[in-house]
Amino acid sequence: MGDDPRIIDPLIQALKNNPDEGGDLSDIADTLVDIGAPAVDPLIQLLKDKNLESSRRSRVVEALGEIKDPRAVEPLIENLKDDYACDESAVALKRIGGRTVDQLILALKSENPLMRERAAYALGYIEDQRAINPLKELLKDENEDVRNSAERALGILGG
Repeated sequence: MGDDPRIIDPLIQALKNNPDEGGDLSDIADTLVDIGAPAVDPLIQLLKDKNLESSRRSRVVEALGEIKDPRAVEPLIENLKDDYACDESAVALKRIGGRTVDQLILALKSENPLMRERAAYALGYIEDQRAINPLKELLKDENEDVRNSAERALGILGG
């Protein structure tokens, strides 16, 4: 029953609305992870809900990272801008792997300085050497936070 895709919608609603008593949200998220790929699109839709409480957003991000489906990469990159779930998003992106680094490198060129800053942060966390040269370019960014994030990431990468 735990991996039956018919229970996805009720689980998503429970993740969105149920009180978190005794680890209920973790259990719900774990069941969605067990379902796997069929739960990805509903989880992404829930992640896009701007009214979603931060602790619930973190559970959604963690579930997407555990499922490791590449469809979650772009929404997770966008979620790097969420102060509360930034770290969880970086962890989830590292778990997913694949083209994640390429998409984060593209995000370094965003017009949004917060996106550039957080993409640099995530690239440092992921520790992929392909990010060194693009991060070096950010050392010239007009935004100090972006430059600092790129510098920290390069320090981690040894660049």
